[in-house]
Amino acid sequence: VSSGVLALLRNPLRLSAELGDSAGSLKFAPTCAALADRLGQPAALRAALQQLGASVVICKDRVEVKFGARALATLIGADGARTSTEQQIELQMETTLKRRGHELRLVYAAPNANPAMRDDRMIQLIASGHAAYDRLLAGQGKASATERSHLVRLARLRFLAPDIVTAIVHGRQPVELTTRTLLRVAELPLAWADQRKMLGFG
Repeated sequence: VSSGVLALLRNPLRLSAELGDSAGSLKFAPTCAALADRLGQPAALRAALQQLGASVVICKDRVEVKFGARALATLIGADGARTSTEQQIELQMETTLKRRGHELRLVYAAPNANPAMRDDRMIQLIASGHAAYDRLLAGQGKASATERSHLVRLARLRFLAPDIVTAIVHGRQPVELTTRTLLRVAELPLAWADQRKMLGFG
């Protein structure tokens, strides 16, 4: 919802078309840009949506936001816009359902639009993989068979593609990739392209 509303406010040409005011709306571009910056805060966005009388419908493949054109014109100070009380502005954002463990997440489908989801446990798991590899390389004669098996499973993570590790550190991993699934990968391919495919990076 936030992405759709902010994209509209930062697009003067579309605003002009929606409000039927090809000259006047362009004049309010700086005001709209400043408003978009303020609405980046959840509380401010919630208040603005209430002021607009917006309705939000969540579907499996999209999120729809509808509100009155006149209410938007009032919000940005474009009272001279030629809008009727019945005129509606409709925004649609494509989404997709992704499984994450035992739950489903609704994910914004636009490229590079997903918010960062930094998972400190996953980052720690990768660090543990490097430590496990060093332990195996140094030789752990006293390690039990069970412990050695766990070390081997962890050590595989040392061979993750660098761009996969970078994405995880920055919280840009696929929503369905969890610490549990990363740890339980039975056979991690050595080829980086195959790793990306297996782990959902494209």
